[in-house]
Amino acid sequence: MCFSDLKCWGLGLLGCLSAALSCSVKEDRSDCPCYLTVDPVEVSGTCGDGFPVLLSVSGRQDFLMQRDLESGDCETPLVLEVPRPNVFVSVLAGAGECFIPGEGLVIPYGAECPPVRMFSQRVVTDGETARVVPVLHKAYCELAVRIVPVNDVFLDRFHIAIEGNVTGYAPDSSLLPGDFRSEAYPTAEGVCVTRIPRQRDASLMMTVLEEEKPLRYFALGAYIEQSGYDWLAADLEDIFLEIDYAATAFTIRVGEWEKTVEMEVLI
Repeated sequence: MCFSDLKCWGLGLLGCLSAALSCSVKEDRSDCPCYLTVDPVEVSGTCGDGFPVLLSVSGRQDFLMQRDLESGDCETPLVLEVPRPNVFVSVLAGAGECFIPGEGLVIPYGAECPPVRMFSQRVVTDGETARVVPVLHKAYCELAVRIVPVNDVFLDRFHIAIEGNVTGYAPDSSLLPGDFRSEAYPTAEGVCVTRIPRQRDASLMMTVLEEEKPLRYFALGAYIEQSGYDWLAADLEDIFLEIDYAATAFTIRVGEWEKTVEMEVLI
């Protein structure tokens, strides 16, 4: 074999080795699973507290994994086999039967928002391993409404209805548009209490009813907006409202903060 032939053979061999290495480096591993560790540190506070905890993981190619977390699941991290390149992880506590796979938390018309605490995050899973630490946040507002009696007449025959345009949460925690309505009847103290989901605008309306007959309408969302209430807060605060017909005043209390505004009744 002449030197030129040997040189050509050597170059050809190097070319083949280079191509082989190139194929190895560029190997398509998109079909290989990723092992996702779900750290339960922040979830453990809800296990055993009477709130069912649901873990939902969704990804490409219609991948959907759901698991009810029992108290034992909250003691050690969970390792799940999930697809690449990313998945969406949701953890909900207290959602109950309002959670619909693939749709999210959907509040039935006529029902109040469940006492849900939730976490949702898109997780990059394009490597062999990934990790997520769920931190649950309060995603409902408890609204308490007290109507001050007129002429010392106790208003036990009255109740309220709250209406809005948010009917729950999508799997990514975004707000679901839809018709929301919840009715609340007075307690022994004369306070109507209901739960509402996070809002996207000031369109909430409140109706005071006598039996089933509407008596007064209030632009509730506008009053809440005037109070400076933050619907974007990680944990929603509860709201106390007091309607004083005689003084035509509308008092809003959020925690230690309180504000009284002039009341405009929509007849």
